[in-house]
Amino acid sequence: MKDTINIEECFAKLSDAEKIMRDYYLATNDPEKMSLFLQRADLLDYGCFIPGICDAGWEIYTENNMFPCGGNIQVFQHLRYTPEFTHIHTMFEIVYVLTGSCENVVRSTRQTLTAGDFCIVAPNVPHAIGVFDDSLVFNILVKKTTFNDTFFKILTGNHMLSEFFTNILYTKKFTDYLLFHTVNDDRMLHMAKDLIGESMKKDDYTDICMENLLMLIFSRLLRHHQQSAEIPSFTQGAHDKVITSILQYIDRNYKTVTLSGLAQAFNYTSPYMSRIITEATGNSFSEILSGIKMNKALNLLISSDMTVNEISDTLGYESSAYFHRKFKKAMKMTPIEYRMRNTK
Repeated sequence: MKDTINIEECFAKLSDAEKIMRDYYLATNDPEKMSLFLQRADLLDYGCFIPGICDAGWEIYTENNMFPCGGNIQVFQHLRYTPEFTHIHTMFEIVYVLTGSCENVVRSTRQTLTAGDFCIVAPNVPHAIGVFDDSLVFNILVKKTTFNDTFFKILTGNHMLSEFFTNILYTKKFTDYLLFHTVNDDRMLHMAKDLIGESMKKDDYTDICMENLLMLIFSRLLRHHQQSAEIPSFTQGAHDKVITSILQYIDRNYKTVTLSGLAQAFNYTSPYMSRIITEATGNSFSEILSGIKMNKALNLLISSDMTVNEISDTLGYESSAYFHRKFKKAMKMTPIEYRMRNTK
């Protein structure tokens, strides 16, 4: 039995929504055609974005909007002929060009992405995409809230992806995007197709397969395409280099780490370590540690059958009652309520 999906064949024909958007695109410079187009009865049937007629949906796309059924990764085809509209995601977005090209605008930077390009866009960064031909472009969305658990090994390395993701998760200074060019890399092409195909299966194994496929993609990007990656520049402060290592250390040792132990590990005094963390992230050591533990708690509540007491113990809280209070203060609900609302 054949397990692969022919991605190009699946998306070769325009969808009904794309046909409407193509007709709109062709009418934009012809008042007579536009007048006829606006008289169509099906303009509101497919959730299309038609400026001045149908809203884009959300200007801010949240995890609740984009992950209604859980999981850590979602893959969508970017609808062809949809007008560019600036928006932000509260999650990571990877723009991948399977065939053809697209216009990709990240904040004020406009790029033409071509087949094989992966552009990883940071959360909360304004961006827009334009596809006005038969090109196939996909949006790969990755939750920010569970990233440090799902892709822990990526965060602990000494490479550009580790620095990029760690700075976004924990500091105030980060680059808006990373751009990798993988044209002529047939193995990467097959990996990307496997990820897209897996997202279409939607069975009990889809989530874990997608996580492992994306980890393979990240690893191959680093192994074969790191040297040619495009990174927007920003001015580094005195502590920007070391802060990544400090945050990785906290993330690896969250159960037992203390400020004094952290300072000792990096040969600093505790006050100096505290100042480095606050200057780089805007948060104190205890706030960073609390945030890491809370993200791990959220992930365990959704992805495991562990009891609240077991989760509290695993994360190193002094008692389950203390964990319960901290959770309720942060999430405005109890751990059990959170589990019930976010699991199938």
